[in-house]
Amino acid sequence: MATFYTYELAFNPAKTVLALSESGLLGPPKGGFPPISIQSVNLLGGESLQPWFMKVSPGSTVPALALPADKKSGDSARVLTETIDILRYADAGPNGPIGGLDIDRALVEELTTTLNHWDGNLWAYYTAAPAAKSVLTEFDAYREKVAESERKKAEKGP
Repeated sequence: MATFYTYELAFNPAKTVLALSESGLLGPPKGGFPPISIQSVNLLGGESLQPWFMKVSPGSTVPALALPADKKSGDSARVLTETIDILRYADAGPNGPIGGLDIDRALVEELTTTLNHWDGNLWAYYTAAPAAKSVLTEFDAYREKVAESERKKAEKGP
């Protein structure tokens, strides 16, 4: 069985869940693809820094899709930790390519690449539970301070 590691407030996992669902990979096994179980990893609680998860995702990031070895094809077990790789895996799902067989493949690749680069901070803020909004607001304030500090360093030069 494959395992998909996610965090409910993280946007990249949300993008990949949509793609995995659309492709028919979530739910009962189909077309030779392994069934996928979903496991939440509490990023804000530090669970991603636990040794067990760092073995799965050395960068301590989600999404991560742990795929078992496939005896039929000879593929060894692997973990996809890049959103774009999981989106492309989903595109090869048992329901056929995302968007169907009649869609322009260049258009699907463009959509996949666009989804991969889409920043989900606004989405996360507006879909978060009220208690999480304060954390997201504090994180945005921190990011703004870091960006301002980096701008000042760049202005001063080496």
